[in-house]
Amino acid sequence: MKRILVIIIAIVGLSIPTMAQRLLPHQKGIEFYGGVPLQKHNTFGDGNFNAGLNFTRYIRNYHYYHFGLNYLQQNYHYNELKVPVRDYTGEGGFMFHLISSPGKSFLVYGGPCISLGYEEVNDGNRWLPDGAYLEARNRFVYGAGAQLSMEGFITDNVVVLAKAKGTFLFGTDLDLFRPSILIGISIIM
Repeated sequence: MKRILVIIIAIVGLSIPTMAQRLLPHQKGIEFYGGVPLQKHNTFGDGNFNAGLNFTRYIRNYHYYHFGLNYLQQNYHYNELKVPVRDYTGEGGFMFHLISSPGKSFLVYGGPCISLGYEEVNDGNRWLPDGAYLEARNRFVYGAGAQLSMEGFITDNVVVLAKAKGTFLFGTDLDLFRPSILIGISIIM
């Protein structure tokens, strides 16, 4: 009788799906992403792009915080010329777990972020080839924003993500609000 009971428990135990150990407190990860800044004109062209690297650390209730580096390049049009603008920023933030699938294989996060960095306009040249003078100049920028992230586990340690991010950058002579769409991959260690 004990033998039959052990066999039944083994069969039931093997038939129940087991959940991987995901999103545990103190798990760390590294996130690589790229995307495009949303502009009024020609969003997906002109060499406009955004790239970054984040380090993440999960805490209780599937929340996590992140910090990392971000690079943003945009081209502004002036007559027939393109004026390049590059932002080099350090970023940090906190992501709140909003909703997820029952097995925690698909999650939605949202949260605030802060930015601090340097903005370079037209490679530091204030004069354009046609003789026009740029009022915008190189300077330190800072700001805050929010982001919404949809994340899906491919394996227990690999996550694909899609983010919508909007940052208000102060100290700039250009656009105050900088929205962007990002896609990336996160590797959890």
